[in-house]
Amino acid sequence: MTILSRSAVLADGLSTGVFLLGPEAGMALLKRVPEVDGVVVTSTNEVLTTPGLTGRLQMVARPTDAP
Repeated sequence: MTILSRSAVLADGLSTGVFLLGPEAGMALLKRVPEVDGVVVTSTNEVLTTPGLTGRLQMVARPTDAP
């Protein structure tokens, strides 16, 4: 997970909240907070991003399960 914010304290707090809420509810939270974006990779390797990052990131390799 990656949280982008102008405030490190806000990003840290949100990352904890998103982790505890889980991918879907966590992403819903991030979408409601102004000037915050994030990326979450689910346990099934689905990559979720907030709308503010659409078109701004390039995936160079798909996530894989660790050996």
